[in-house]
Amino acid sequence: MRANCPSCCNDIPGRTGTPIQPETLIALAAHERIVAVKDAKGDLTASGRVMAETDLAYYSGDDAITLPLLSIGGVGVIGTSTHFSGAGTMAMIDAYESGDIAEARRRHRALLPIYTGIFRTQGTILVKAGLPCEGDRSVRLGPPRRCDGAGDRATRRGSRRGWALARAPNRGRRQTASRSGNRGRSEAHPGRRHRRKLPGHRRVQR
Repeated sequence: MRANCPSCCNDIPGRTGTPIQPETLIALAAHERIVAVKDAKGDLTASGRVMAETDLAYYSGDDAITLPLLSIGGVGVIGTSTHFSGAGTMAMIDAYESGDIAEARRRHRALLPIYTGIFRTQGTILVKAGLPCEGDRSVRLGPPRRCDGAGDRATRRGSRRGWALARAPNRGRRQTASRSGNRGRSEAHPGRRHRRKLPGHRRVQR
């Protein structure tokens, strides 16, 4: 059976053991159904090169590099901590896209304890341990995964201010107008067409 759905390349060497080389991604971009990359490689130089030479949509696969990736042409995040920090992360992206770089940087720094704390052990464990604390009682850890009870602490602890930003992103903040007047990411590459995106594209995905 031949699939006709758009595809996203998962460049996650921490899980696969092997990074996808820029040359490989550039070649894959010629395929009509390969439209995006989930980038958890942590190599912004390589990512920047691929974005400069292709129209692949780059989503951060490492929550903590979402803002740096946006600055070189990324379009959003497919995150882990965003089960808890989705609202704050969206506010950070909105601030960046509206031209309020200082506010985006402030939110990025405040959210770092959540972005990094979720990986204190394997990310799925702490997400599934923390979700019941948010009222989702349907989530259970299956064997062989175990939690030492630190899931809620790892996602909430670190800074009360960071957790408050994650939960109430826009309270008390003035929204600034977009400098470009264009919410697409193609302004990072003058003269290039808009990047393809995943179906149902959202800037923050889980």
